[in-house]
Amino acid sequence: MRGQVVGAPAVEPETLANVIDQRRELSAEQRLAVEVITTSANRIDLLVGQPGTGKGHVIGVAARVFEDGGFECVGTALAARTARQLQNSTGVPSHTTASLLTSLESGRLTLDARSVLIVDEAGMIGTRQTAQLLDHVETARAKLLLVGDPKQLPEIDAGGLFAAMGKRIGTVELA
Repeated sequence: MRGQVVGAPAVEPETLANVIDQRRELSAEQRLAVEVITTSANRIDLLVGQPGTGKGHVIGVAARVFEDGGFECVGTALAARTARQLQNSTGVPSHTTASLLTSLESGRLTLDARSVLIVDEAGMIGTRQTAQLLDHVETARAKLLLVGDPKQLPEIDAGGLFAAMGKRIGTVELA
């Protein structure tokens, strides 16, 4: 499987502990989600949860863990408003998916083995764009974190990849 246990970016347990021990507001479920996301060697991790389950909070804490571990996080979302919200709530520089892909393809932005690409509302991004993001992540040997709710809103373009990937490689779920 291309996305599972391939030596993708992961933090040391000490780095995780240093950040997570300061975050008393996290529920046990959210702590587990941060731990799985930041310490797995998976090329792709999926964080799934309905609105209000704390996905944004988990993303923010996970980004802090990655950054403290020496990784660079980049965020993206289909809509500009969602990309701005992602950046404002997590501090992760974020772009629309179209803008990010243009920057990656032109070389203005590059990913490497110390990069973590966070895709918010991933279920809304069409299959072609998701596949392009995955190609860039695989080429760079980076990590891809897809976040969303496959039942929330449908893709605008041909879609279904987010839900299919969740069934194939599994998810980290927030209830």
